[in-house]
Amino acid sequence: MTRILLASFGILALVAAVFTTAQAQQLPKDVLYGYSTYFKYHGPRNKEIRHNLYPYAGAPIPFGHDIPVCAAAKTDEAYEHRRDIRYLMHGRDGWIYRTIDFRTDFTATPEAMKYFTRLNALLAAKGQTLVVVFQPPRGLAEYMHTDAADIPKDWTPDKAKAGYEAFLKQLRDQGIRTADLTGGPDGYFFKGDFHWAPIGAAYSADKVAKVMEDLPAFDGIEHHHFETQVAGMGAAERGVFEDFLQDTCKENIELQTKPVWRTVQTDSGSAASLVDDAPVPNITMLGTSNSAEDDRFNFVGSLKHDLSADIYNAAITAGGFGASPSRYFASDLYHSNPPKIIAWEFLPQHNYNNVDSANFFRQMIPAIYGACSEKDALATFSQPIKAENTTILPNTDKLALKDSFLYLEVKNPAERTLKLEVLYADGNADQVDLTRSTRAENNGKYYYELPDNKALFFHLLTNSVDGGITARICHYPTTVAEK
Repeated sequence: MTRILLASFGILALVAAVFTTAQAQQLPKDVLYGYSTYFKYHGPRNKEIRHNLYPYAGAPIPFGHDIPVCAAAKTDEAYEHRRDIRYLMHGRDGWIYRTIDFRTDFTATPEAMKYFTRLNALLAAKGQTLVVVFQPPRGLAEYMHTDAADIPKDWTPDKAKAGYEAFLKQLRDQGIRTADLTGGPDGYFFKGDFHWAPIGAAYSADKVAKVMEDLPAFDGIEHHHFETQVAGMGAAERGVFEDFLQDTCKENIELQTKPVWRTVQTDSGSAASLVDDAPVPNITMLGTSNSAEDDRFNFVGSLKHDLSADIYNAAITAGGFGASPSRYFASDLYHSNPPKIIAWEFLPQHNYNNVDSANFFRQMIPAIYGACSEKDALATFSQPIKAENTTILPNTDKLALKDSFLYLEVKNPAERTLKLEVLYADGNADQVDLTRSTRAENNGKYYYELPDNKALFFHLLTNSVDGGITARICHYPTTVAEK
């Protein structure tokens, strides 16, 4: 009966009008099943559409049924263009996992922890409180659906939980606020995708809200009333893992549909979006698609609802570990409207101990401080970009770089790739990809912390020979958090 009712968009609109985030966790399972299988019997009449959706012989594997991981999906070649999901592993009840979902050691190296600590201290010196939002590993959150024959031999949920909690303790021991997001409901994640489901996002938002509400920085933040509703049904789709297996294993997998979420402010006051003269919210969200795509997951919407406070969402889809904070801290908005609370969401599959993540920290920290003036710069450079490889800041090979950073400003930054190469006097070198996502505004301002060394040359590589480049070497003030 429920499925028949959900097939009527009139009834669906009525359900959406009263469906809130809090109610999501109590929604009857048969209604949730009705949402997830709305298109089960859609049967596209157009043969071309049917072929595009289900191109292989045989009926689609129904939602919730076992999805085999074929031999082809266990080869290196299959993941040449999707290394982020290498390797898929079989789960029960239609669940699919990745190898990285069974990570148990999240320990940050001393170098990585030093960066986390410096970042937190610098924000605190500016009156801003950092809250880290770290998802639990997918294998831990959904361990009840794992296949004992297809998980790492030494993996247990207890090991995963201990490793997760140990990383949170590392952060907390350095004064960084965190929320423990373990213990969530079944269905925290989607069966065939690495993103959290709305019910998992709502659970996490509740936990994060409790941490934020206890912060001194939360006092005085303007409060508003928000309502979260299901505004309709999204397009029929598969999860990332399901798409991969259908293409790799030549096995049709049933499409699913999910509700589209909307969180709206229902009282008077500042608008949720930055329009006209609306004030910028005092809370900023940094993060990945789990935070950026609120119509799919509703994490930021749920957090607004729980806090009764507006949030500026600076998360970036496909941004990885550091793309969102490195862009945001370099933005004009951050410097002209500094928030009181900054939440940073990143994922248990992210490697915050490698060179790429260190390079993100080396962009974030000087960006928070901001550019020095031309008269205070240790060296300056400015000219049009006339070649794909431009030598900048020549004749600086005798300049000591201790406690300094590079500031770059590039005209016409949109759609531009940008790389920095620095060769140092001791033979070490940095090669840093500064390219930013086109999914977010880019003001063309970049920062990079320099080591205690001397540089033989700085090269800037770009694929767009137009516009101009300004560069300065700036010295950190003594008040900046110690390196």
